[in-house]
Amino acid sequence: MCQKYLKIHIQITYPYFVIGGIMQQKIADINKRVFSLCKNDDTLKQILYDLGFEDITKPGMLNTAGRFMTLKKGAKMKHIPLSKIIFILEESGYKVIGAEDNE
Repeated sequence: MCQKYLKIHIQITYPYFVIGGIMQQKIADINKRVFSLCKNDDTLKQILYDLGFEDITKPGMLNTAGRFMTLKKGAKMKHIPLSKIIFILEESGYKVIGAEDNE
């Protein structure tokens, strides 16, 4: 039971993937569209949901609004401080890019 918890905790806390035997850190670009960020990353989708993007779990919203809404625009629309999103993503093991343009 403890090993199962540890495996789940590691997967959620350290989102890495393996390419050709080399472990790669996942990247979250705040200037990319939410749809492209979340389409293959359920962990990121859950993190964004927990941050206040409640509609992200609705397939219709992700497939429509998510195709033109960037993470930066979504944060502004939802009144979520971009610095909070960046902090949480980095604490969750993501490398955040595009933050140098942070307003």
